[in-house]
Amino acid sequence: MKIALFGATGRLGRAIATLAESEISEAIAHPASPSLGKKLGSRTISPRFENHSNILIDVSLSPEQSLAAATQAHLPLVIGITALTPEQMSQIEEASKKIPIFYSPNFSLGMALFKKLCLDAATRFPACTLDLFEAHHILKKDAPSGSALHLSEELEKSGKTASIHSIRSGKIVGEHKLLLNTDEERIEIAHTAHSRDVFARGALTAARFLQKQKPGLYGMEHLLLYSLP
Repeated sequence: MKIALFGATGRLGRAIATLAESEISEAIAHPASPSLGKKLGSRTISPRFENHSNILIDVSLSPEQSLAAATQAHLPLVIGITALTPEQMSQIEEASKKIPIFYSPNFSLGMALFKKLCLDAATRFPACTLDLFEAHHILKKDAPSGSALHLSEELEKSGKTASIHSIRSGKIVGEHKLLLNTDEERIEIAHTAHSRDVFARGALTAARFLQKQKPGLYGMEHLLLYSLP
């Protein structure tokens, strides 16, 4: 792969660059970033896409630049941005009619399995109340997390409502726990990320998966099938 990495100077961007240094062909940051002109591995950090890549990964704060670049160049695009607006999601869905796009607020395979288990338990455990706890590092800008919101939305589709409780503390990479309570018993399902590398590896796996796909919108549910025997 030759990857154009948008959001290259963020925590996840740097983790991706570390794991796939030889595959990063372009490192792209915000035009106002103080890191412009500096090195990320062997690449100079640039404010714009120069079309020296065959796939784009966007882990910045907003997808407009990568969407425009990928659509114009007819290249696949992996997006890992949380707290997208309905308008931004609509733009992604429209662009996916022309190019393959992989979108997920969380690239952890374990988190995808966690979501699957939560949805299955919630539909099979009658008359339960749901509490979803999520904890992240103190510098994380959005609360609740995109992963918690996504799981909550999926639960609502099955007729369940979860109360979300957010914690921002220290250097927590990512923790999510769903409590399913009745008057007689309780089920707890939890996922903990020990390192940001799990998200970086997931983004790279998503990119390799996406290179083989036709135009459309893909997510972790597709990668889960791709990654299992």
